[in-house]
Amino acid sequence: EGKVFLAPVDGICWVTADVNCSSKPADVKVNHLSLGQDGDKPRRTGGFQTLGHHVFCTTGQGDQADLIVIDAKASTPSPTIVRLSGKAGHKPASVLPVLVQGKVPHVVLFHDRNKDADITEMLDIVALDPNGDGQYSDAKVVKSIPVGQSAVAGHAGHHEACTDSDGRFLIFTNPGDGSISVYSFKS
Repeated sequence: EGKVFLAPVDGICWVTADVNCSSKPADVKVNHLSLGQDGDKPRRTGGFQTLGHHVFCTTGQGDQADLIVIDAKASTPSPTIVRLSGKAGHKPASVLPVLVQGKVPHVVLFHDRNKDADITEMLDIVALDPNGDGQYSDAKVVKSIPVGQSAVAGHAGHHEACTDSDGRFLIFTNPGDGSISVYSFKS
């Protein structure tokens, strides 16, 4: 949608994409989207994922973790914030956009446990458009399920997930025990 999204130490920034590299640095307008505060520090995010003209990321931890949904098609994008189902000791991992049953937009994301926490890791399934009006302002967690442990070492060992070609099943890894799980969206 002609925008580039960035993750600074405070919220999200976006700029208009200069695909021809014709702008001078002084002409680039940096737009800031606040994600609020965690105590005395600004909330921040990490990597972004996209589905169509929407951009997704997470912020926060535990029971204060949120999914951020941004409509990049909007002339002035603003974040829609969806509270996730994490618990104390959880940290949300990367967002994976999926099309359930081949057409209904969802995202899935894992809640890894912090190293010191003795809790079960979780997977949230978020319906992006529950009322089917094409807007994601009503996005909500529709299912949260326990998953096997990750086995994070450096940047490896996180859960990975994909859907089958029809979007009927979610297949994900549980690196801690070397297993694979299959989740049926229908049942």
